[in-house]
Amino acid sequence: ILQGIPPNNSVKVLIRVYIVAAFNLSPADPDGKSDPYIVLRLGNTEIKDRENYIPKQLNPVFGRSFEIQATFPKDSLLRVLIYDHDFVGTDDLIGETKIDLENRFYSRHRATCGLQSQYEIEGYNAWRDATKPSEILTKLCKDYRISGPFMRPGEIQVGTKVFKGQTVFTEDENEEPVESYEHLSLKVLRAWEEIPGAGYKLVPEHIETRPLYHKDKPGMEQGRVQMWVDMFPKDMPLPGPPVDISPRKPKG
Repeated sequence: ILQGIPPNNSVKVLIRVYIVAAFNLSPADPDGKSDPYIVLRLGNTEIKDRENYIPKQLNPVFGRSFEIQATFPKDSLLRVLIYDHDFVGTDDLIGETKIDLENRFYSRHRATCGLQSQYEIEGYNAWRDATKPSEILTKLCKDYRISGPFMRPGEIQVGTKVFKGQTVFTEDENEEPVESYEHLSLKVLRAWEEIPGAGYKLVPEHIETRPLYHKDKPGMEQGRVQMWVDMFPKDMPLPGPPVDISPRKPKG
């Protein structure tokens, strides 16, 4: 597929939505507070995280992640809604934000899974994408008919540009050194706009801060939500488990 042009056929995609926190929510209760929880809607799927509402809080830390199976172009608009939990009567909508996932999915800036700053195999910053940096780099060179990547000890050449960096790693002095081009491939990807023939940035890993709106109060922000979305085509190898972003529990 040429990047940026959606194909006619439908594409199955695994969507991971990470909701970190919200802040400055409009109070929904008489005591000037809210009991917010998350609702996600995409196509015919609705996820209601009502049992995990956060009591009496206008700046809730959610730390929640959700998975949705989607088919583009049918399910392209993701709605993230923040509701107020009420024990009596109906729950009120505080506000919502909408994201065109299909548009992101086909963006040439590769907005499916933001590039992390480091390549790590394990731990809290483990590589989230289903595709390794060297595989992403190889595919981009092929798609844009850029020669390379040529991988040689200590360097990667893409087109006429040479990137230098570490390609041999040792865990400790007793072990055999391991050759890996993933760290340096990631460095190349994060500098993709410098490559002759490419000339545009790839999306880095980042948390989005998105305004929440309510249809009855047009143009008036009802707070903001901090979140990010990762997308993985189902015809590719599937990624590892979602990142655990749950708030740390106090010890003791």
